[in-house]
Amino acid sequence: MSKTDPATLYPRAATRSWLEINVRPWLGLTILMSLAVVAMAGVQLYSTLQERRLIQSGTVVQAKVLTIGLAKERNAPRDEVQRVVLEFVDPKSGRTIESLGQLPRKPKAQVSQNQILTIRVDPNDPQVWTERTEPVPILLELTVPLLLFPIALICLAMMIYQRSRVRRTLVDGQTLTGHVVSLQQSAIAPMSKRMGLTVSGDASGSSNLGGQIVRYAYWPARNGPIVVGDDIKVVVSSSGMVLPVRSYM
Repeated sequence: MSKTDPATLYPRAATRSWLEINVRPWLGLTILMSLAVVAMAGVQLYSTLQERRLIQSGTVVQAKVLTIGLAKERNAPRDEVQRVVLEFVDPKSGRTIESLGQLPRKPKAQVSQNQILTIRVDPNDPQVWTERTEPVPILLELTVPLLLFPIALICLAMMIYQRSRVRRTLVDGQTLTGHVVSLQQSAIAPMSKRMGLTVSGDASGSSNLGGQIVRYAYWPARNGPIVVGDDIKVVVSSSGMVLPVRSYM
C-alpha cells in the first residue's frame, strides 16, 4: 500500500492514535514532565525577579535573628540554606515585624541567635525580604527545570515515535480477521479490554495456543460489547502491532 494519511483510510486515526496503549503512557509522561518544567521554571523566575527587585530597590534595614531552623538552634553553619525568623522595624509603618524566611548559603559562615543582619525589605510588603546584595544568575536558579527539560524531550520523542508506529500500521498493515479467544479487564486501560486473538493469514505472533498464533490488542468500551468467540477486523503490522478496525471508524 502506498504511503498516505491514515485519516483518509480511518476517520478517527487522528484522535484515537493518541490513546493506543503504547502511546498513552508516553503522552501522560510528556504532559506531566512539561507541566513540571513550566511550573518550576515559572516559580523560580518569579522568585528570582522578585529578589532582583528587592536588591535594586528594597529598603535596607537591620534585623535580629530570633530563631534558626525548625529545632530553633542557637547557632548554625551557613553551608546550606537556613530557615530563620527575623525581627525588624518596618520603616514604612514603624511596627515591629517578625518574618519567616531563608538565608542563602554562605560557606564557612555562621548564623547565631540575636545576630544582627542587614536585609532589604519590600516597602509594600515587609514580609518579603532578602539578605542578598548581588543577584544570582538566572541559569543557576533554573538548574532543576533545566535538568528536567531533557527528560521531557525524551518523553516527547518516545510519544511521537510510538504514535508514528500506530499510524504506519494503519497505512501499511494488513487488514485481517481476528478471532477472539480471551478477554481480560485491563488494569492500565480501565475502559478497555485486553483481547487475545488468533488472526487468519498471520505469519507470526506473541504466543502460541494449541498450535495457533495468538496476538493481543485492546478493545475500548466505546466500540461496543465483545465476547470470546467473536470475529473482528484488525490491522496487523509486520512488527506485531494489532489494531481493531472498529476503534478507528
